Amino acid sequence: MVADVTDYRNQFENLDNLPSEARMSLSRVDTSLQRSTAIALESERLGHETIEDLAIQRERLEGARDRLEEANTELSMYFFKVNINIQSSIYNAFDSWHLDGSHGK
Repeated sequence: MVADVTDYRNQFENLDNLPSEARMSLSRVDTSLQRSTAIALESERLGHETIEDLAIQRERLEGARDRLEEANTELSMYFFKVNINIQSSIYNAFDSWHLDGSHGK
């Protein structure tokens, strides 16, 4: 894109024999092209920065997701063990109560 603008400017400088109205018109076009080029370059720079920021955010989110998945796995195992212990305690209490024979007497 910049090469096209440079080429345009080189052609513009070689048009000394144009009427003053045409030169003024070309000067306005040149100014407009310079502004447009500056805006396009700034937009491109901002786009690259945005892509870099999004890549960093993605890495952070993936790390957080991995930590949450690990915590979920650990909690699931913990709850499974607690549930087994509760069931075992209930079974043992019932078994003791049933074998004791002193219930309801």
